[in-house]
Order: sequence, then C-alpha cells, then structure tokens
Amino acid sequence: MYSAITPRQLYDLAVELRGRGARGILISGGSDLRGRTPFIPFLRAIKRIKDELELVISIHPGLVSENDAELLRINGVDIVDYELILDPTVIKEIKGLKQIEPSDYINSLINLLEKGPTHVATHIPIGFRYGKIKYEYEAVDAAIEYNVEMIVFLVFTPTPGTPMYSFTPPQLNEVVSIMKYSRRRFGGIIALGCMRPPIYRRKLDTILISSGLIDRVVNPLPHIAREKKLEIYGACCSVPEYMLEIFPKMALLPGLTARI
Repeated sequence: MYSAITPRQLYDLAVELRGRGARGILISGGSDLRGRTPFIPFLRAIKRIKDELELVISIHPGLVSENDAELLRINGVDIVDYELILDPTVIKEIKGLKQIEPSDYINSLINLLEKGPTHVATHIPIGFRYGKIKYEYEAVDAAIEYNVEMIVFLVFTPTPGTPMYSFTPPQLNEVVSIMKYSRRRFGGIIALGCMRPPIYRRKLDTILISSGLIDRVVNPLPHIAREKKLEIYGACCSVPEYMLEIFPKMALLPGLTARI
C-alpha cells in the first residue's frame, strides 16, 4: 500500500505505477465520523489519471450521497468497493460511527447503484460483531434485493495490536453456511476476499472452492491453485469479468485474484 495525502501525490504515484506496468489502482483511506472517505478533494486528480493514464480505477468511498455517487462516476471511477453492514453494534461500537444507522448503508448502496459508477462490488464482512454472526444473512438478502453484480465476503481476522485481537473468528461452519446460503440465492459473482483467518484458511478455501461456492478467491494457497488449475490474475477481486483480461495472468504472488 502506498501513501498519497495530496491530489498531486496521488497523480504522481499513478504515473509511477503506470510506468512500472500497473493496469489499475485501488484508492482507499480512513473515514470520518459519518463513515465517509474524504475523496472529494482528489476527484480532479482521479479524472486526470483516468484520462491520461487509462488505468482501471477502483475506490473505497464509504457512505455516499447521491451527489457523491454521481461525482465518482463522472470523474472516471470504474469500480466502487462498497462495504455493506447492517449490524448496528458493528456500526456504532466496532466502527465507532455513533450517528450512523443500518439504513444509511442501504441508502448509500442505492445511491451508488442508481447514480454511481457502472460497477459496484458489495463487500459483506462476516463475524465483525466480536467474532459472532448476527446480521450477515440480512446483508446478503439486501444485496440480492438491490440486484448487485458481485458479493465479496471478508471474514473477521483478529489482528495483533488492535482492540479486537482478543476475540476469536467466527466458527468455520458458520462461515460456510453463509456462503452456501448466498450461492443458493445469488446468481452473480461471489468472491472470497483477502481477509480470512489463518487458523482455518486452508480448510475454508478448500471447502469453498471444491464445493463451487465461490467464483473467485484472493491469494489462494499454492497447492490449491495448482490442484484446481486456477487462473491467477494481477488484479483486485472486485474487477468485473470483462476487465480481468486487461490484467496479466501471473504466478502466485501476494495480492492476486484467482478465477475458479
């Protein structure tokens, strides 16, 4: 991950990365107390990057208004990676967004789908309520109701040095149950994102890939990739199918996406 705290730094970084062969960039950052990533000052730089460098541009915008969504679209953003959380405890206690309600997440999703960039990849965290499952099924149902094209699942992983380190991840069978539910009801692309606990990553990946419960996985374990003959791309897991061909097929390295 690279830092760019000004629009000029972002543009210069994009030029550097393009010169090194990059085909796209993912723009992310922290959020304010309203759950919004402060991307507005960077929009002119983003538009310039799109027009001059022709990179695929993806962004984590956080919560957005209709106007925000439209600004993302007209300034060249191709893909929005949108985290959909409907658990008020996760929103208010874990994320610290005391003023935000689950309805704000739904409204932002609607804004993005109606006014925003063409592609919205909906990210659904599993077990973010201190390792417990609570509103994940409701989030899946909402994603289906609003006809999203892709769902990316992230599994809570305790991280050293954080307040959540002492909590355990959700049970493996609970995660698999959510994936089975999603596969039965959702006809779009299902991806397993980069966040999943090392304690059962190998078993989880094997179950989901062997059972056909996912279409993509980030950083597949080498033996699984070889055994299943997975196609490995140097791209984010939220890149739409037709755009994958822009990115090179590669050997296994960190940060890569496998198409199953």
